Amino acid sequence: MKERIKARIQAATQSGIQPVSQSGIQSVTQLVARRVGCLLSAILLGALLSSMLSGCSGEQEIALLGPDQKVPLQVAASNIETEIETRAGIVTSGSMGVFRTTASGYPAQYNAQYTYNDGGWAPKDNANTVFLDGRVATLCAYYPVGSVTFTANSFIATLTAQKYDANKDMQYATTGGSNVTNLNPTASFAMVQAYSRVKLSIKRELAGTSNVSKVNLKNGTTFYASRTIDISTGTLGGSPTNGGWDYTFSKAISNSSNTEYDVLVPPQPVLSGLTITLTIDGVDCAVTVPSERFSSGNLDAGKQYSISLVIKDSAVSISGSINITDYTTDSTDIKNDTPKEL
Repeated sequence: MKERIKARIQAATQSGIQPVSQSGIQSVTQLVARRVGCLLSAILLGALLSSMLSGCSGEQEIALLGPDQKVPLQVAASNIETEIETRAGIVTSGSMGVFRTTASGYPAQYNAQYTYNDGGWAPKDNANTVFLDGRVATLCAYYPVGSVTFTANSFIATLTAQKYDANKDMQYATTGGSNVTNLNPTASFAMVQAYSRVKLSIKRELAGTSNVSKVNLKNGTTFYASRTIDISTGTLGGSPTNGGWDYTFSKAISNSSNTEYDVLVPPQPVLSGLTITLTIDGVDCAVTVPSERFSSGNLDAGKQYSISLVIKDSAVSISGSINITDYTTDSTDIKNDTPKEL
């Protein structure tokens, strides 16, 4: 570089241009060297950054986020008990509602809809997106969307006794994980059943038919026809209904089992026993399943109670065992060794 500069000065002198001094040559040489050095440094720095970024995974890039930078929540494959007869599985359809509590100073967010599409969960739109910053978010969720009604701006839903419908069989998770932030923006929800399920198999002992117009369930003199549930904690609320819960059935019963009575009911105690009253040809006939026949003295969430009833003239009795099937475990029988006509 210095030799080139000297050659250009000599050429300029021969052309009549006043040559610069030796000190001037040194100054120019130092300036050029500094600029070349800066250029090389910039090139090397750019190459280094490019290499670092191209080698980063998505998680490494997220690690560069600051505490105030917001990223959208991602929902991992969630365990949801899709059918009462089967073990828990991974849901691959429908929509769930995701909630964020006020923990860590976040503003509360309610029922943000995430839908399963193309192999993953995604928010319905920007308004239904949960955003995360550096604070730990406390999340909860329910499935499927529309299965229950929530009190406005709350985590409280209402469970209502009703005919079984898979679209109404609400499941929920009280947490989406313990350390969900913008650095770890993926939540996973392990859903559990909110309802208890009661199925009756009803038949006549003798030939002929009987018309069953109504079925009433009660514990003593009351029954929870509806209850509230806080999906952020799993806490149940509400008051029982005097006289129990009536379900209009209206079926002609023969000596072949009718299994059409299949209902969802809020979980609740049956410490006075579960009294089942059938209105048969206009006459109420009742049978009570003693509380000790239930493993916990309750109709538990996530369990199905299958009860076989036999109509004998104007009386009803329990036939055989009461089968209690957990949503996710093998069934066990509650024995009824001495059926009693009432």
